[in-house]
Amino acid sequence: MAIALLAAACGGDDTPEAAPDPDRLCEIDALLDGFDLGLGTPNQRRQNAEEMLSLLDEARLVAPDDVRVDVNRRVDAVEALIELLEEVDFDLRQVDGARLPSIVETIDAAEIPVEQWISDNCSR
Repeated sequence: MAIALLAAACGGDDTPEAAPDPDRLCEIDALLDGFDLGLGTPNQRRQNAEEMLSLLDEARLVAPDDVRVDVNRRVDAVEALIELLEEVDFDLRQVDGARLPSIVETIDAAEIPVEQWISDNCSR
């Protein structure tokens, strides 16, 4: 996903089921590469987060079985970052610096197996 993070959801029973779609997961990953939650105004970061969450929710639905757990971990980690940003209305100056490193570390660790799957299965 290669999101430059601040550099300066598995749903319930009513979640629609989608068939695994490896090609769509590749497309979603490519789209996510264009997002950076550390750039722009707070309103732009909020809009980016909303668009990211929509794509991440879809990624959960289309992830093939062999990478689904890893995709869910990655989505959970990015959701935690977005929740942290929501707490401060996307004002980076007010982000809790004590919590941020742990969240970023979790995102980095979660991305390793997903990025390996993307490398092995997607043409870029």
